[in-house]
Amino acid sequence: MKIFRIYHIVSTVSLSAILFLSALPAHAAVPAGLQEYTVWNQFDATVNTFQKLGLIMSDTRYQTLFFGVIVLGMVIGGIVTIGSGIFSGKASS
Repeated sequence: MKIFRIYHIVSTVSLSAILFLSALPAHAAVPAGLQEYTVWNQFDATVNTFQKLGLIMSDTRYQTLFFGVIVLGMVIGGIVTIGSGIFSGKASS
């Protein structure tokens, strides 16, 4: 039974690592419907907003922040899952 648990943990971790690493080089093309943005008022404010968004996303630290938020979300999700399992009294393996 202990060998099965170790195998299950190793297979889960390796599958997660493969999925994570395979998604890193993937870049999606922008759909045609999102390539233009219609503005009826406040054109200058909209242009300034898109310029600031472009500056934020072009910074190399943005990728670090993005992955940090993903890892934090995974940790919080794991804690919530474990906590709900403990408080419900059900053990899943």
